[in-house]
Amino acid sequence: MIDEKILDQVIPVPDLTELKDQRIQELSDAGFAIKNGTKIIRPNDFTLEREDVYAGEYTTCTGKVIADRIGWRYAESEMKWGTLPQEQLEVLLSMSGACTLKFTDADGEHTETVVPTTRVLVSTRSRDTAGRPMWYGVTLGVKFINVHN
Repeated sequence: MIDEKILDQVIPVPDLTELKDQRIQELSDAGFAIKNGTKIIRPNDFTLEREDVYAGEYTTCTGKVIADRIGWRYAESEMKWGTLPQEQLEVLLSMSGACTLKFTDADGEHTETVVPTTRVLVSTRSRDTAGRPMWYGVTLGVKFINVHN
């Protein structure tokens, strides 16, 4: 049997913690900013839909409903993470009032104002191989404020 030290020199195998830290960094780089430019990992489930915004709806004397469309905005959404480190969870927990959310999608980079609509929900906590707390099943609801033409 070949000695483990020799094998590591010939075929270097990265440490699990190093791989995890590298993946967290990659996700953070592809993530988006919330609250004072602090980056958080992009959620596993983050799909946005657009909704029309109307200034007013009116019913005519014939019963027909008409409306004045003034633009669109992103619909209220839930952000869900499979796993989130403690420091990232603290960023979400510190959100209050209107926050800036920067993200990139098929249309390019966007900066939106959001307001949390739910408390941060978590289901399970454990520790990774380095002993850092990790949270599983994290969910946060947000409402988008900005209206676009």
